[in-house]
Amino acid sequence: MENPPFKTIHASVRPARVATLVDKSDEDWQHTCLRVIEFYSRIWGGGHNIIIPTDGKQIDERFWKLLEAFDPDHLYRYGKSGEDIFLSNPGKYKEWLEEQVQHNIKQDSTSRVKAIRAEIDTVLRRAWIIGPFNITAALQGEIKKRIAPFWFEQYAVSPGAITADAAPPWPLTRIAKIISHTEHPNGVGVIVVPTSLLPTLWFSAVTGRLSPTGIAEFEEHEITRNVFEFGEDNISELVEFTITGATRRRRASPPSTTLIDLGAVTPFNISMLQLGLYRSVRYEAWREPILAIVGNALEDFCLFYCLARLRNGVVWVLPSIAERALGPNPDAALSASEISFLFQLRDAERSAESEGRITCMSYSLSSTDIDKVIAQLNRYEAGRFSNPIRKSDKLEPLIRFPISPAERDTFQKDLVLQFIDDRSVSPFATPKPKHFDPVHPSEHRYITQLSIVTDAPPKHPQLGLSILGLPGYTTEQVRVGKDGPAYLCPNMMYFGGDIDSVLVRPRLHLPQLHKILEELAEKQGYECRPSDKGIYADESISKWGGLDEIGRFLRGPQHRALLDHFLDDSKSESGRGVYLSDKRRYLDLAAISSHVGDDAVRLIDELVPKGILYRGFIFGCSYCRNADWFSVADVTQEFKCRRCGRTQVYRKRNWKEGDEPIWFYKLDELVYQGYRHNMDVSLLALTHLKAQAQESFTFATDREFWKAGADKPTVEADFFCVPDGVLTVGEAKIEGSLGSSASEEREKITKYKRLADKLCARQLVLATLNPEWRPETAAAVRSAFAESPYVRILFLSAAQLL
Repeated sequence: MENPPFKTIHASVRPARVATLVDKSDEDWQHTCLRVIEFYSRIWGGGHNIIIPTDGKQIDERFWKLLEAFDPDHLYRYGKSGEDIFLSNPGKYKEWLEEQVQHNIKQDSTSRVKAIRAEIDTVLRRAWIIGPFNITAALQGEIKKRIAPFWFEQYAVSPGAITADAAPPWPLTRIAKIISHTEHPNGVGVIVVPTSLLPTLWFSAVTGRLSPTGIAEFEEHEITRNVFEFGEDNISELVEFTITGATRRRRASPPSTTLIDLGAVTPFNISMLQLGLYRSVRYEAWREPILAIVGNALEDFCLFYCLARLRNGVVWVLPSIAERALGPNPDAALSASEISFLFQLRDAERSAESEGRITCMSYSLSSTDIDKVIAQLNRYEAGRFSNPIRKSDKLEPLIRFPISPAERDTFQKDLVLQFIDDRSVSPFATPKPKHFDPVHPSEHRYITQLSIVTDAPPKHPQLGLSILGLPGYTTEQVRVGKDGPAYLCPNMMYFGGDIDSVLVRPRLHLPQLHKILEELAEKQGYECRPSDKGIYADESISKWGGLDEIGRFLRGPQHRALLDHFLDDSKSESGRGVYLSDKRRYLDLAAISSHVGDDAVRLIDELVPKGILYRGFIFGCSYCRNADWFSVADVTQEFKCRRCGRTQVYRKRNWKEGDEPIWFYKLDELVYQGYRHNMDVSLLALTHLKAQAQESFTFATDREFWKAGADKPTVEADFFCVPDGVLTVGEAKIEGSLGSSASEEREKITKYKRLADKLCARQLVLATLNPEWRPETAAAVRSAFAESPYVRILFLSAAQLL
């Protein structure tokens, strides 16, 4: 019996990642975003959560990319209440309040005006403002497929809403509740700046901001408010902190303590208590540009806010600079804040941590408008940049290695588990926060993030429960995201005791991809089976010793020519082997050498022990004249004719040429059948995709999907794989088309689309050995998947495969 396999699991302790959806038509969006920032400032890890604009029906594809890179556990929508009007437009709120008061006074004989006003004020500020901003069922479903967050029934976005000054809902962790259980500052910063100097949202997006209720919550734990007032004389310090996240001592004057204190006590810094920021070691920070987001629309702010949580070196260009550049008087004098901004941006560009590049990006502005803003950035002579400022509209290169917050010293700790029948032998030792003492189970909730080295399961909304299998847990507490399985800790329920008494410890279930496909297919009413071609491919991979080995072999043109020769059905001739009545060709050393040259002997010695080639002889029967190939294992001094059944000693007359029998080599039958059915295209595509994967890769070969009682499969796919958590469906063709006619192609494309939808696949790969895909085929595929933008279409041709 083989030893049970061992798997290496990376485990991290991290806060929940949250994305809040806001109404893109909101005219008071600056105030709405401030309310979301106030909400984030009250939760553990809130400084690295994101804000996404939407109309409730769809999300712009650029923000989908940001959402997928961020990979939120929870999504909420922001619902406006009377408190929003009170904060954003006090005059309007006062009129509304007085209308309600006067209406009620007429109906109240006691005329308790003061009491009635107070009661109505409380009700109005808590009351939701009924509007069109709700998340549709279609968008809920798309979020579930694309993001696979914690979800329940039809809700991928929580059915409730975040409102102004509302307490963070369960299961988020309030930072004020856990701050006293670890080292912490004794104060929390409150920044006071005239709006004529700096927009509140501009710096609050970096520093965080607390509502009066949030401040009171800290004060209950003896953490006092530290007020920092900024004016014309010191506004440059706040600008510097907002751009760089740090401050430097002045050279010509006594050092200011303002910035040193501010860096320790900003609400967002406190929200990141005992957390570190981590990213892939492949990230080359010095090669990354400083990213300047230009524009004063909600989408521009959200673009900045999200990118600043996914990477370093992101700046929102002061709104006044953009407004001046696009206004009638671009040459007007710069304010102190604007001059400071330009100096700090220039210094950041020239720093040793950057190669000296600034890239501008915008959601709302045209290329021409961005040029005007760049000209405005360059107009101040003393703040000249060392390199020209560039423009870009491509997000993917900027977020390929996103930042991820996790508790310090508990990021991706290696644990080795033993598995039997795909399930861990012992329960998983769930980690707990190391820097908090005590960790109170009812107050300190966190996420245990697992990543499985090399063979991670796909990100998928249906896999969390089967992989983690925690009793009593639902999809609201377990998920498989882009980094792997994640689950809520310490436990969903708490009835007393310390954390060790309630800490969940799952027995992990990590099946191979083909079993995952069977599970997903069953949920959709299908049976997933390996096809004949899949069996041939699996056996061939096994014989070569792995996907990399067979892929390397197939990429050699001389090796492919050799395999092609085994499929040749032309008549036998000297130097080209022998074609027999069993419709198979057998090659001798001369025939093999004609393809691989001097490497023939080494190649034979490599392939024979692996069972890919078999040595044997070709003998002709002395009685019935039938010629057959006989394995060396089937002959002694005699051979038995397969047609007439006579046993005879082989002599010179039983072979055609030479004084001694010649070795002839047979290609293994399963390899032969697989190659004849074009398995090489699938295997070459899988090899290419594996080479492109950054962290993990699993695959399965050709699979068929059957409906109960059907006499043929509903759909077949040539391969599946999971590069870096992305479930991928693949189709492989020798030719560069999917069928002999447009109707045949449409039928196949429809099947691929249905399969991708049913399995929640995120990528469709079409591979061919042709130099390129037929343009009409590529256009038809893109058109069919236009309504499913979350499925990436990747066309591979000979240039990538060979």
